[in-house]
Amino acid sequence: MDVLECFNAFTGEFDSDAMAKHLLHSHDAVKDKPVQPNMKPYRRRRVYTRKDPRTCSWYVDYVLNADGTWNDPSHRNFKLFKNRFVLSRDAIMELVATIRALTVADGKFWDDTHPQSKPLELLVLGSIRMLTRNWTLDCVREATYISSSTIAVFFKKFVHWYRTVIFPKVVAMPDPTDAEAIRQNGAEYAISGFPGCIGSLDVVHVRQWNISANLRQNATGKEKYPSRAYQVMVNHRKVVLNCTPGFAGATNDKTIIRFDKGAMKVRNGEYNSYSFNIHRADGSIEPMHGCYHINDNGYHKWGTAMEPTKNPVDDKDGRWSEM
Repeated sequence: MDVLECFNAFTGEFDSDAMAKHLLHSHDAVKDKPVQPNMKPYRRRRVYTRKDPRTCSWYVDYVLNADGTWNDPSHRNFKLFKNRFVLSRDAIMELVATIRALTVADGKFWDDTHPQSKPLELLVLGSIRMLTRNWTLDCVREATYISSSTIAVFFKKFVHWYRTVIFPKVVAMPDPTDAEAIRQNGAEYAISGFPGCIGSLDVVHVRQWNISANLRQNATGKEKYPSRAYQVMVNHRKVVLNCTPGFAGATNDKTIIRFDKGAMKVRNGEYNSYSFNIHRADGSIEPMHGCYHINDNGYHKWGTAMEPTKNPVDDKDGRWSEM
């Protein structure tokens, strides 16, 4: 029945009774209509409630820091924060301020001025936790209430920026022309009886949990699991002086050291202008020039590479590897 049929053709008036019968008939027809075999059942649309990242525990405890205990070196929370994020809270907030102050000319890679933007502090904390604790995107999402896609985009940009901008500023060898800087860098070695030592180096293996089957053999070394190998040089205060790019876990130490720019600077004589004195057994003093580094067995027999003796003395003070 058409709606137009509800109008009286002679008087032109609307027949409400006829319209009511039409609507009732239509409702009964739809209700009693059999369901087609291929017709999908109607599903109510689900509504997801997004939690505000500013209500998560990370933001309340670490960012707001109402009681100020995370910045207090005398409080247990200061050490607890460094155990969780390696860096102190002040260092992380300095990173956040640096990223926020970047301009387009400086390589600005993230803008949090939009009202719907996620807190930059949480994104930095999540990225550092992924790097230091091997967290997944979903773990950070659970802790910060920020979507995994947003964290993934920020994480890639953050790592690239940190590698190209921050890393060269904080990881650097002493200036070869500054004798005082070299002396301060190796002061603890000189006190221990190793004047002229610039640092200690070794290869660090970081386990790879997800790796392609065709790369597993090359990535598996003496650790018996796939890994990436990085050769790191540090001084006695655990200050990182140099780090190589990542190598397959099965790569030999003798191969990796040839790509270590810090070790090659020492071997190529860039530190030969530095001089120090050694005391011989007869009590005489002999001046020496150049620097060297301490390493374990398995490296080249270079004059700048000091390895532990294969016939260690019985005196504990004579075994430098136990320092």
